[in-house]
Amino acid sequence: MENEAELFASTMAEELLPLAFFVEYLDATRRNWDEITAFKQAYQDDDVELAKILLNDIEDEDRRTLWRATTKGSVFTTDERSWVKR
Repeated sequence: MENEAELFASTMAEELLPLAFFVEYLDATRRNWDEITAFKQAYQDDDVELAKILLNDIEDEDRRTLWRATTKGSVFTTDERSWVKR
């Protein structure tokens, strides 16, 4: 019986992990909305220096959370990510 409980707990933890990350991602997006929208405007204006400053204004943990693959739902496009790295 104990093994079944451990298996159930392990399975639930694996299923909830993506949800927990999604909540963390949404919180980081909400906290940094002004920087994200300003970054996108800097991209439109081709102002890479301002974009880098805006990214640096985001706390390290939030920046790591937000800087995920575009295919994984990033708020930043592939083009924006490549552009700011130049």
